Amino acid sequence: MFIKAKKVFALIIIILTAATALAACNFPAPPTLPGQALFQDDFSSPASGWVTSTTNSLTMDYGKNSFLFQLREPNLEAWSTPGVDLGDIRLEVDAEKTGGIQGAAFGVICRYQDPDHFYFFLISDDGYASIGSMIQGEKVLLSHPTMLPVESILQGDNSNHLQADCISNQLRFIVNNVLVAEVEDNLYNRGDIGLMVISSGEAGGDVRFTSFIAYQP
Repeated sequence: MFIKAKKVFALIIIILTAATALAACNFPAPPTLPGQALFQDDFSSPASGWVTSTTNSLTMDYGKNSFLFQLREPNLEAWSTPGVDLGDIRLEVDAEKTGGIQGAAFGVICRYQDPDHFYFFLISDDGYASIGSMIQGEKVLLSHPTMLPVESILQGDNSNHLQADCISNQLRFIVNNVLVAEVEDNLYNRGDIGLMVISSGEAGGDVRFTSFIAYQP
């Protein structure tokens, strides 16, 4: 009788352990909170997943706690993404042009689907800004038909703090804590995030990004 009771007790323990494990597997993940960091990078380790490339015309790679773009020809476009999938998001990064003549544009990307479909938020080193989208491989400016001059942009080889909000159908661009463009668009609702640089029409250019972070808005 005692041996049989021990077997029954052991069976009960096994059933309870299995039930607890199953419940743990089905337990929902805790919700993210406003202001919570969903992705951040100081670019100190290449293991963080950003796409790198080196060709005759451009280099984009990690370097000295930053992510560097070196475009060696005019009218080049380059972007890099870390391979995440996010919906509503607030992006912040510090961006600094480090070489080349005036006219380069640079900024951040959200809701990246593939090379032909995403949103971009760009400033130029001569003081212009815009929100746009890549649609079937063609750049379309959304906030205005052309990039507009913005007083809050620090021109030349100065660092600018960029913030891009991609929240529902609202796209907002803030440069050095000043709202510079906003638009509504519902073409893309989630996707990867990233960095983007376009060289000027006359020469290449170098840009470095530091302190990238993506928040839950």
